[in-house]
Amino acid sequence: MAIRTAALFAAAALSAALTHPAAAQAPLVVGAPLALTGPYAFVGVAMQKGVTLGVEEINKKGGINGAKINLIVEDSASDKAQTVTLVNKMIARDNVLAIIGPATTIEVAAVGPLVNEKEVPLLTNSPSADVRKFGKWSFNVTAAPADIMLNLAKYGVEKMKIKRVAMVAARENETFQTQKNVVRDYWKANGVTIVSDDSLAATDTDFTALGTKLADANIDALSFYIPPEQAANLVMQARQAGMSDKVKFIAPPGIVSEAYIKTGGAMTEGTVLVADYFPDNPSDFNKAFVAAYRAKYGQPPDNWAAVGYTAALIMEKSIREGGANRAKLRDAMEQIKDMPTVLGNGKFTIGQNRAPNYGAAILMVKGGKFVVAD
Repeated sequence: MAIRTAALFAAAALSAALTHPAAAQAPLVVGAPLALTGPYAFVGVAMQKGVTLGVEEINKKGGINGAKINLIVEDSASDKAQTVTLVNKMIARDNVLAIIGPATTIEVAAVGPLVNEKEVPLLTNSPSADVRKFGKWSFNVTAAPADIMLNLAKYGVEKMKIKRVAMVAARENETFQTQKNVVRDYWKANGVTIVSDDSLAATDTDFTALGTKLADANIDALSFYIPPEQAANLVMQARQAGMSDKVKFIAPPGIVSEAYIKTGGAMTEGTVLVADYFPDNPSDFNKAFVAAYRAKYGQPPDNWAAVGYTAALIMEKSIREGGANRAKLRDAMEQIKDMPTVLGNGKFTIGQNRAPNYGAAILMVKGGKFVVAD
């Protein structure tokens, strides 16, 4: 009887082992509060696609040290109060290991103190230096505005030979404002006259008065720091108001989106932009990313999709080297150096200042697509 009982216990143990193999580990939960709706959905939706693709690739390869990533994406609706609610739930309810996002500096400002108080690593695509002021748990995925935007400012002076410029920026978006200020200050210091410096709400759509003002201004360039569809509408309404075809358009990374070209059509031709990412980068690493992205979504990746994909790779490397521990993950993230990336020059470094470096590309809209500028 004792032998039969032992055999039954052994059989039960074997069955349990087969049902719950030792190799199976608890998933690595990562939260992603992103703007899937609202005025900054152009960032959040692309980020979500890039992060999702990256996580799927990681999991198909067996995960990280035998564990799969469980990515929880929720819509912040471009609203800072909703972002706070989501981040609170992800920390308390889901016990996330880390957070990717949110999509805007406005939202990061709302949750920065929270994630640092709770000691949860946060990896955001906002390039603002203020992200890191909340404490050592906050990291940028995108380079500081000064690093990226000075490339554009110099190109405007040295290659485009601009002399008189009008500038327009989203008044409530700190990143757009900072980007604009970096370029403006460089141009002023190098003999460019800033004819006007206007601001818009992210929800504005009627640019009749502003378009007329810009058309009547004696400028050779218009530089705008607003969402892509809004920028395209501004361009169209300014041209319709009589703005000369000779006036050049100069824009930041946020405008490197198919939405800008699709909305503005031929009127976007010739726009010069600086970008964290260029989909036609000939590196094998980028070609594989573009092919995988096209296969999954039926379109090429944009700037923010590449940033999202990079965030997934950063998370993988940090967890692989630091383990499923928030503090060790944070420390590993800070040590990332020359990690292969689709951004910039192909090498991603963070360092103890928690701000990345990877170079930039100067692009132009030509023939209805983004190409390397002449």
